[in-house]
Amino acid sequence: ARTRRDGEPDEREWMWVRRDGQPVRVFVSLTALRDPDGAPSGYVAVARDLTCDHIAARALRESEERLGLVLETTSSFAFVKDPQLRYTFVNRAFAAALGRSVQGVLGRRNEELFPPALAGRLDPQDLAALASQRGVSFEETVPLPDGPRALLFSLVPLRDERGELRALHGLATDITDRRRAEDALRLSEARHRAVLETAGIGILTLDAAGALDSFNPEAERMFGYAAPEVIGRHVSALMPHSPLSRHPDPLDC
Repeated sequence: ARTRRDGEPDEREWMWVRRDGQPVRVFVSLTALRDPDGAPSGYVAVARDLTCDHIAARALRESEERLGLVLETTSSFAFVKDPQLRYTFVNRAFAAALGRSVQGVLGRRNEELFPPALAGRLDPQDLAALASQRGVSFEETVPLPDGPRALLFSLVPLRDERGELRALHGLATDITDRRRAEDALRLSEARHRAVLETAGIGILTLDAAGALDSFNPEAERMFGYAAPEVIGRHVSALMPHSPLSRHPDPLDC
């Protein structure tokens, strides 16, 4: 009636039925035809099959739902930013770590969520990722309500089929425990070296094949060799008349 009265096309989706009884979703544009006197003389209907569009849309929606489920169940902090570096998606783990709701993070930039010094380090990394083809990875210590955490960031730019930037995808993994273990290992090794360097007795260590891999200063004094001269050589070189010279593996002696 509106098309007949106003002459404007009537456009909407309809569910039609094929000859075989199968439903088909179509987009119909209905335009009234008029005779030379302006009176309605008929209609032209243009129909476009929307089946493929709906299948593609449903597949995209299901794919996004699966991705959303993965991002929401991971313990890592997942986020997406627009080209202006505003957060457009964060998972619940990230929002909770910040002590905020998801809605309290969306639309904000780094300077609104983190201390100025930290935001000043994060923004250049975001810009470098946007300008790259494969993204960037880096480590950063982030102060959170439950204490500072060491995070490994991975940032990847998302581009459309024309190569234009659409978004920046990010994942931040908590590596605090790993970093603590690495620090503890380095401290233990430093203490071990200190003992070797200051001990008043000769200490040398061997690998499984009997090659020297450490030689402390007192051992240098006792044997008359500098450590670089013997490291990597078989221990039998220091004791040519001992049983070691006849046994490649000192553990067999």
